[in-house]
Amino acid sequence: MPTSTAATLTIRLSANIFADHLVASVMRGLGESLPVVGAIGAVVLPLPFYFLGLLVCFLQAFVFTLLSTIYIGLAVAHDDGHH
Repeated sequence: MPTSTAATLTIRLSANIFADHLVASVMRGLGESLPVVGAIGAVVLPLPFYFLGLLVCFLQAFVFTLLSTIYIGLAVAHDDGHH
């Protein structure tokens, strides 16, 4: 696999992991800052985003596997010259 394709897969996966953690942290912070719900809000408010993050993780794993398969297939493709 060429270095550029490995780098793009690495950057894509790292950026998605970072974004998922950032959204969860922001929602947890918002839940804690609400005066009415306090600690309960810190658990309940980010809960839908945890499930969304889980869905995104499965989707990213699928895309990562698919792109890796395509890149490896292109790297080992042989053209025999037969028509």
